[in-house]
Amino acid sequence: MKILYVPCKDLHEAKLIARSMIEAKLAACVNIIPSIFSVYRWKGKIEEQKEALIIIKTSSNLVDKAVSHIQRIHSYNTPEIIIFDKTDTTKAIDKWLGEELTG
Repeated sequence: MKILYVPCKDLHEAKLIARSMIEAKLAACVNIIPSIFSVYRWKGKIEEQKEALIIIKTSSNLVDKAVSHIQRIHSYNTPEIIIFDKTDTTKAIDKWLGEELTG
C-alpha cells in the first residue's frame, strides 16, 4: 500500500480529485481534510495559504499512474505529492485494498 499526501487549493478541487481517483480505480479510498493552513517557501518568498488536504490510499503498482493522474488535473503548476510506504496495517485492510483496486 502507498499513501499519497496531496494539498489542494480548496475543498472543491479536493473532492474533484478524490472522486476521479476512485472512479478511475487508482485509489481504494481518499480522505479529505477540508481545511488546513499552509506556510511555505515558494520562489524565495514565504507564502501562507488556506488549502484542503487529500490522503489517498493506493497500491504500489498503481502509484505512478495515480501521480500522473493527479498532476494532470491538479490546479497547481507543481502539486505537492508526498508518497509514504505503508509499513503496518491489518490483514483485513490489505485484503480490502487488493479487492477494491483489482476487482
